[in-house]
Order: sequence, then structure tokens, then C-alpha cells
Amino acid sequence: MSWYRALNGLGPTLGGGNTLPANLLEAAGRKMSHDDKLRCFGCHATNAASGTHLTLETMILGVQCKHCHEAAETHLAAMSGDAGKQAVPTELTRLRNLSAEQASTFCGRCHRTWAEIATQGIFGIADVRYQPYRLTGSKCYDPDDARISCLACHDPHSEASARPVDYDAKCESCHAGGKAHARPCPVSKNNCVTCHMPKIELPGGHYRFSDHRIRIVKPGEPFPG
Repeated sequence: MSWYRALNGLGPTLGGGNTLPANLLEAAGRKMSHDDKLRCFGCHATNAASGTHLTLETMILGVQCKHCHEAAETHLAAMSGDAGKQAVPTELTRLRNLSAEQASTFCGRCHRTWAEIATQGIFGIADVRYQPYRLTGSKCYDPDDARISCLACHDPHSEASARPVDYDAKCESCHAGGKAHARPCPVSKNNCVTCHMPKIELPGGHYRFSDHRIRIVKPGEPFPG
């Protein structure tokens, strides 16, 4: 079971199956494999995994600076003076100038890359959760253009905005005439994502995900895998 905010309570875990347990041991839950633990702790905590090894003795709860910036601890120590007055702050990994493909690969370590989902060979509505994979399927996706990367729209240091209008300028950076093939929308220049990145209810997820496969959505069309 998992806790769902929309329910304010427990509900069946996504992907957990709805079969009745055969015995009391099964009812207690599925025993997690080592790979399962690596994936869970590796994304939802910091310093919890190193390569294929769990390092729970050094785990820090939540996604902290070091999760993306490897030198964060030595940088912080130098800036605070804990490393001595002569210490030179270690330069943090700069992610601002990553191309779309580089950002998708980096963010996809947790949000799933195109290659990871494509090689599984199982496609369906559950893929809407995997933003880098969905973004790559967009007609306007350009692996070399930072304007269509994850970091163009999302600041990882703050909560993602829930206001569609906040993303209009991002769309206009290409569709205002900046690229030859990116034509202006003939319908509107406001709240672009409400039409071109529709929110889709994931069955059993109790949440509507923004589909990052940017496209012209037609009424009644099937979910594009």
C-alpha cells in the first residue's frame, strides 16, 4: 500500500498488482531485491548508493545538493570555513548549459531516460510518468537545443509551478520565430501547455501528470506511446 495525497489515505501501490495474497507472509508485502533497493534509495535519498552498493550508513534523507552536485560537501565546507581559512571552494558541477540530450540523460537517472524505457519494450499510459522519455518523442525535440531541455522549464532548486501561464515564455522562445520550423500557434499565445502538454490521469495513481510529449492534441485520439 502507498499513501496518496488525493485520497488523504492509503491505496494499492502502483504496479503492485491486485491479486489476493496466498498466505500471511505474502500479505506482509513483496520482498525487495537488491536492485529495487538501489533504485528506491538512489533516487529518493542522498549518499544512499555508490555504484551497485547500498551505503545506508551515510544516507541523508531527501534529495540534497550532493544528489546532483558531487562536490557539494567540500564546497560547503570551504564556504563555511570548516575546511580551514586557506581552503579554496571546490567548483560545483555546472548544469545550466547542458543540451537537451545531456539534461535528459542527467535528469533521467531518476526520471527515466528514453533508452531505459525504449529498451523495456512495454509501452502504455504508465509512461506518462517518465518525462525525459516523453519529451524525446516531441516533434519539436532537438537534442542539441537547450531551449527544449528539462532545465529550460524547471528550476530544480524550487517547486515546479502549477500555473500554465508561467511556461508561456519558454514556448515563445522558439515559437515566436526563433527557429525556422517552430511556427507560431494560430490559436493562442497564452497557457500553451494546457493544449500541447495535456494532463493525463494515471489509472490507480490518483494524480494527473503533465504529458511531456509536446504535440497538437486531437479530441478522442488514443494515448501516443
